Amino acid sequence: MKAIHRWRSLTKHITASVVKRLEPVGHKITSAAKPLTENELDLLQSPFKTLTKEEIEESLESVSNVFYTKIPKHFAPASRDGADVTRFNLDKSRMLDHILVQGKLVDSRGKPKPRLLLGEMQFAFVSFLMGHLFDSFEQWKSILALLCSCEAALQTYPEFFLEYTDALQHQLGEIPEDFFVDILSGKNFLTSTLTGFFEILDDSSIKPELYEAGQILRRFVEKRFGRSFSVMDLDAVDDEDAPTVVEM
Repeated sequence: MKAIHRWRSLTKHITASVVKRLEPVGHKITSAAKPLTENELDLLQSPFKTLTKEEIEESLESVSNVFYTKIPKHFAPASRDGADVTRFNLDKSRMLDHILVQGKLVDSRGKPKPRLLLGEMQFAFVSFLMGHLFDSFEQWKSILALLCSCEAALQTYPEFFLEYTDALQHQLGEIPEDFFVDILSGKNFLTSTLTGFFEILDDSSIKPELYEAGQILRRFVEKRFGRSFSVMDLDAVDDEDAPTVVEM
């Protein structure tokens, strides 16, 4: 029963429409993986180890044929004003709406439906856990980084972010407890991403239920990984995941 509960918690937002949009031709997820070496097997035993792009390309070629939504790292608004570019990349709420509309993650009236992106995030997570597909891991990372940087959207989609914090807690519960033992700098993408998310959730102006959910998630993560996720403890931010700052 415990295993069934865990599976349902990890997949509750993967609806039929999510699967239909993502599933490959032939309805079968495959990868172009070469035979695994002893070193590659070691990598798979620690799937959440932080790897550089070069290490991933050299050590494991596993690209699936899933039709994932394209998630840009940075957003270029119509205005080329430096302040606008910086603002929209620090708070990615506008980027979220843009991605939802461009990816046709909308309801029958054309309104953005972020729950579909949450379903995709869960799909990517379980695909990586079960199939060890690194493009699924990269998609999970991209959606995580996006949703954890949407300050204004907390006000626009409070019910969605309640579901997101719950789903994220179940996913983080699957990550090895020693994940941060040797990676205590802000260069670890999950360290900087979660720290930023907790920072924007620590706002009394957001919906009380969401504020409390943020506190619950933070306590869970800090207890599980045995470390603080505070801006004061963040040494640096990985350049790859850092927001775009344009100087005037």
